[in-house]
Amino acid sequence: MSKTKKDTIQRKDWKFVNADPDPDFDADHNKRVIAKTIKKNEAYRRKKKRAYKEKVDERAEAISTYIQSLKQGGRESDINKYFGRREMARLRGEEIMNKLNKLKKNGKAGKQIIYN
Repeated sequence: MSKTKKDTIQRKDWKFVNADPDPDFDADHNKRVIAKTIKKNEAYRRKKKRAYKEKVDERAEAISTYIQSLKQGGRESDINKYFGRREMARLRGEEIMNKLNKLKKNGKAGKQIIYN
């Protein structure tokens, strides 16, 4: 029975530490798996961030064209009339679909959706 380093493990967790480590345990494999997982997670986060930024950029561009139109003396001051019913529905629809997909993934489909 080998001794564990008690200075690195809190006393309350000693009961969970196996005094005889697994003979098939490979620390290098463990490090490779952790590095691979971190790399995948970072790539996933970059992908999600890029997708979010694209959506925000699209909406910001739409709002900036509306404001430019107002500054240049555009006739339409109502944003719904400026973009039209379909474009406003598309811009809102993506947001609603994202919320529904999140609810579906979390197993909360059919529950009330709160709009911000």
